[in-house]
Amino acid sequence: MSATDFKTNFGENENLEDMILSNKSELIHYISISSPETLDEFKYYIAELLNNTDNNDLKLGLKIILALISHEKQEVVASSLGRLYLIIQDECIRRLILKELNEMSYCKDISLKASVEDSLDIIIDNIYK
Repeated sequence: MSATDFKTNFGENENLEDMILSNKSELIHYISISSPETLDEFKYYIAELLNNTDNNDLKLGLKIILALISHEKQEVVASSLGRLYLIIQDECIRRLILKELNEMSYCKDISLKASVEDSLDIIIDNIYK
C-alpha cells in the first residue's frame, strides 16, 4: 500500500504531522525513558504515557499512534510503523520498528508484504536523504 493509498483508505489529517512534530521534543523525552523490546510492550508503554500526561495535543497524538499500531489489520500496523519510524528518533524504538517489519515480511499475505515493503522503502529513503 503506497502512502497515497494509505491516506485514501485511512484518511489524512494534515495537521496531525504538524501537531506531532510541534510536540516532538516532549514525545521523544517520554519515549526515550523506556526501551520496549516488543510491539506489545511498546503499546503498553504508549498507553501508560496517555495516562501520565496532561498535554492534550500529546494525548491526541499518542491515541492516534496507539490506535494505528493496535489496528486489527496488519497492513495498517505495517504502514503506521513505517511512518512512526520517521518521527521517533530513539534508536531502541527504531530497532523495534525494523524488527517488527522484518517479522511481518515473512507473512504469506501479499497485501501485508506490500505494506511492509512500502514502509521499508519510506525508511530507506529517509536514511539515505
